[in-house]
Amino acid sequence: MDTVAIKAYLNSKNNPQHSYKTIHIGGSNGKGSTGYFLSQMLEHLGYKVGYYYSPFTIDRFDNILIQNESIKNVLNKYLFYQHEMISAGLTEFEQDTALAFLMFSEEKVDYAIIEVGLGGIYDATNVIQPDIGIITSTSLEHAEIIGPSIYDIAAHQAGIIKKGMQVLLSKSIDEDIKKVFLHQINEVSAVLINDYPIVKDHVFPHYQENNVSLAFQALNLIKQQSSFPFSILKTMPFRFQYITHNVIFDGAHNLEGIQALIDTLQKKQLKPMVYMSILNTKKYDDMIQTMMTYTGHVYVTSFEHQQSIQFNDIAHIKGAVWVEIQEIIERIKTEKYDTILITGSLYFLRTLKRLLEF
Repeated sequence: MDTVAIKAYLNSKNNPQHSYKTIHIGGSNGKGSTGYFLSQMLEHLGYKVGYYYSPFTIDRFDNILIQNESIKNVLNKYLFYQHEMISAGLTEFEQDTALAFLMFSEEKVDYAIIEVGLGGIYDATNVIQPDIGIITSTSLEHAEIIGPSIYDIAAHQAGIIKKGMQVLLSKSIDEDIKKVFLHQINEVSAVLINDYPIVKDHVFPHYQENNVSLAFQALNLIKQQSSFPFSILKTMPFRFQYITHNVIFDGAHNLEGIQALIDTLQKKQLKPMVYMSILNTKKYDDMIQTMMTYTGHVYVTSFEHQQSIQFNDIAHIKGAVWVEIQEIIERIKTEKYDTILITGSLYFLRTLKRLLEF
């Protein structure tokens, strides 16, 4: 796990990632939403903006955006570069990342907002020299790869902090964990933005408050704003997204995300019917049981992914009801619940959305 191959490939292309200003966003939860809010804010101020997040939502490359729209000819562009990317030894994620950098350069964006894929230090995106870095949260996410402790995870996330960069740290990060980031900031002579206001006049679920606030502060580092029309902003797909009048998709893919989701449900006084599937690399026991403390029971399924949980994984969890994914589709289409919540892995949400054809 390193950036040698993508660095060499990008160098052969005259380092397109250095031809525009960049903002790097890392964290366990919230980085996608923060980036999407900031991208819309910058576009509203008249900048040409590229935004790259992961994983893709429905179709590969729909996560490479310019002016908050997917690029229409992106597949043809990828096919043009595909052979040389594979020959250069790039993984699929490295190919997608390199393609985003190339597209942003070709389209001459003013700013590119780049979301970290995993961790930070060795992530394929960590080949940029950003003006601004944002850390949205730190929790035990991907502990099997960049853990085992939360301090190890924070150290990986801190790897995106580079000399001269202005750094925004989420107020949600525990003071003890924050020391890991402060050490890196001092070590490389980055600039910590000590305080930023919390935005209250927004229209989003409660858990988005921190993300909107981080995005607005980053905007202010680029161009000072006394206010912003937050009502014009859209949320990312699968972030408490109403697919129909009564079906909500929310990609709460770890325990921190589930807790934030429950907080939102409580504030909205919603007690939904819950269908969930999770990768077996996550703390799925805790996630399911935490959701059941609020909803009473949860329907759990598997989906086409080599790391999807299976029936045997959850058989011991009292109150967790196993159901096949096809039955979920039939229930959603035919039964009239007040609110249905689809949650867990973003890969699961993507699969179900495609099967539902909503």
